[in-house]
Amino acid sequence: MKQLFILLLLLGICFLSSCGNRVQSNFELETINDQSVSNAEKAFLSVLFNEETFVYHSNTQYDSYYSMNGYLKDIPFNDKTMEFSQFAVVDLDGDSMPEIVLAVEEYMGFVILRNTTDGVHGNFIGYRSMLQLKEDGSSYGTASSSEHWIQKKYFVGYTVLDSNKLYVDGASYYIDDLIADKEDADELETAFKNVPEIEWHDYSEESIMQHIKGNTLFFEVSQEKVEHMNGRQEYMDSLQYLIDLTRNYTEGDLEKRNDYAKKYYDSCKDEMNKVYEMCIKKHDSSDLRKMQQVWETGFVNRLSEDLKKYDVCSIEELEDRAIYFTYGDMMLRHTLLLINIYYDCDFYD
Repeated sequence: MKQLFILLLLLGICFLSSCGNRVQSNFELETINDQSVSNAEKAFLSVLFNEETFVYHSNTQYDSYYSMNGYLKDIPFNDKTMEFSQFAVVDLDGDSMPEIVLAVEEYMGFVILRNTTDGVHGNFIGYRSMLQLKEDGSSYGTASSSEHWIQKKYFVGYTVLDSNKLYVDGASYYIDDLIADKEDADELETAFKNVPEIEWHDYSEESIMQHIKGNTLFFEVSQEKVEHMNGRQEYMDSLQYLIDLTRNYTEGDLEKRNDYAKKYYDSCKDEMNKVYEMCIKKHDSSDLRKMQQVWETGFVNRLSEDLKKYDVCSIEELEDRAIYFTYGDMMLRHTLLLINIYYDCDFYD
């Protein structure tokens, strides 16, 4: 009798195990092998249902870097694993290929999933860095009651960067990093408010299948456009080394930190000049040349205003030259804008 009970128990375990495999197999048969589902959808669904691993990055510029290759359900977060409450499908970086944005429970941040040429990658960003997410991929970021910005996101290597179309710090206003007046800033704020917010969906199996599988956003871009935008992304990824230069900014004595800052500034300037020359060769026009001249003049004027606060005429006269990082960041963002021009990407319509 005891042996019969053990046999029945083992058969029951095998049956339950086979049922679990069958659910997984049904997912694979109905989704992974469904010819009507795009490769991007398959890649995202495989990660969302923990069928496949992905590469997860937790880092920002000027911060430490953490990466893992694992399942979505296993991402560590505050001594436990990360849980999600909602998700949205939206093109954040203007390449016509959507990302999946996962909202971490209790307003603790977001994980952005994007499908790349080497698989799905995910990036964690803080909650306050992407508020009021809009249908066009723009969003609102804030650091304090007096400091906020309107942005879109760039993906550079394994790092997410803000474009900072508008940046407001107290009574100071900047558009594309150049000094602006309040009227122009208010106009951008109004335009941003008029863009519809993205639709968020409950994070559940049924909702994921409903809003990702068959989503028209995955089919609105041609293969030719995908390959063209992949070229743009590869160029941006090649600039990851610039961001890596910022990770040493607190190391060593002041002289060494100043050297890090100057190297970053010079490298960003070199990359900006390089891509501008590429743009001139491809899209030479008076408008392009005027745009660059206006930006460079505005850059010099803003730097001059900052240096006046220290009663110096050049950064080299400062004892602490961390300001090189600030102006290197501006040139990096402008470099990314020029890359968009080179690849005919309408980042901001």
